Amino acid sequence: MGKTFFYNILIFITILMFTNCSRGEASPERFDRFALNTLCQITLYEEDSAAMAEAAFEEVDRLENTLSRHIATSELGRLNGLAAEALERGEDSVSMELTAETADLMRLALGYAAETKGRFNPAVGPLVDLWGIGTENARIPGKEEIDGVRPFLDWNNVALDGNVVTMKSGMSLDLGGIAKGYAADRIKEVLEDRGARRGIINFGGNVLVMGNKPDGALWNIGLQNPLAARGDYVGILSLEAMSMVTSGNYERYFEVDGVRYHHILDSATGFPVNNNLAAVTIVTPLSAQADGLSTSLYSMGLEEGMAFAEDHDYFEALFITKDNRIYMSSGLKDSFRLTNGDFTLSNL
Repeated sequence: MGKTFFYNILIFITILMFTNCSRGEASPERFDRFALNTLCQITLYEEDSAAMAEAAFEEVDRLENTLSRHIATSELGRLNGLAAEALERGEDSVSMELTAETADLMRLALGYAAETKGRFNPAVGPLVDLWGIGTENARIPGKEEIDGVRPFLDWNNVALDGNVVTMKSGMSLDLGGIAKGYAADRIKEVLEDRGARRGIINFGGNVLVMGNKPDGALWNIGLQNPLAARGDYVGILSLEAMSMVTSGNYERYFEVDGVRYHHILDSATGFPVNNNLAAVTIVTPLSAQADGLSTSLYSMGLEEGMAFAEDHDYFEALFITKDNRIYMSSGLKDSFRLTNGDFTLSNL
């Protein structure tokens, strides 16, 4: 297969301009923690920022121990384990009662799967395991291996009745495409409950800005150039009380013989999504929405993704193609400023 190069690259989105604090305003403090398999950053402007951030990270740890499929004792880990055991016993399906929180998140994930006609697929776990992208075991699986997991990739084989989930034996659910966004939304609630008025939550590129800057201005967020090294930007998004999430072929990938294999997998082909997109950014008040939709619209491709964005008024989308063109849904054009002359603003 040739020499394999492995990369595990986080999306680094930089908050470009912290304004000077006004009189009586606390100085910004940033707190970092590695969790959810990424670097989590919280920036606050409060007198008791440290205590607020610690409470927030405790909640992050709780969510990870509940929702991560990589932790065998988590709710999701136990559910997937039961499904694997049921398959070994020759049983057709497995059921498990979830906590209300996990059931709500799964209901949200299944809703996005239905709305995007499976482009967002919470049942992609077996395929994720085959490829191992983002781990030291990343590889190209064979056709027989991919065909072997196809019967377990249909999200329609998952049903919720209240808090009880039932799914086909052998399935392995993966809520990673929505969990970081859900966590960011939850952390915002934790911080606001403790009196935080403004700040930035950045979970590996899932950015949620609370309120606005201390001087009342919008937050200016640099949008990473997906075709260049970290720290090179295509432009600036100006936002207030919004979430911004980007999915692209540069986040987690490995290369074999000059071919890049990234982590956004197409359940229909069994391979990474292959189209002319380098990245898709979603802007919406809820980070969980932005998280799920960024993956979905990247999988759709430019034309289908733009049509989907224009047909839905609860989010906006920005597409960057591999040939250095930027396309935006109509509601985003007043919020984005191009700063990189190598890119061109275009219309479909």
